[in-house]
Amino acid sequence: MAKKKAKNLRKEIAKKLDQEVGTRLENIRKGKLHMTQEQLGEIIDRSVPTVRRYENGLSRVPDEIKVVLNNKLGIRPEDLLLGESEIILTIQEEVSKYSDSRLLAYLQAISDEIAKRNKK
Repeated sequence: MAKKKAKNLRKEIAKKLDQEVGTRLENIRKGKLHMTQEQLGEIIDRSVPTVRRYENGLSRVPDEIKVVLNNKLGIRPEDLLLGESEIILTIQEEVSKYSDSRLLAYLQAISDEIAKRNKK
């Protein structure tokens, strides 16, 4: 049961992070770069619907696209990953609901997931 809850929590956090990254990408595109989704798509070699999915948090921005954004537009990965602290506050609120042993189980599950992703 704890593994299922940990998996659901991981999914929820990942979804929230994807939304935050997408919002930041959109804000940078509009505010700093003054570009359309089409112009950005041309630079990163992706379609407008794909750019839209990134910005809406429906698709994760792949690491290779983050590299392209950095190299061609000067958008550092940390510009997309850091910034507004709403997600941190949300995580802190969620974390405060659980016991230490449950949090350790969640952290182990998250660590296992990161290890799997790094193998890909």
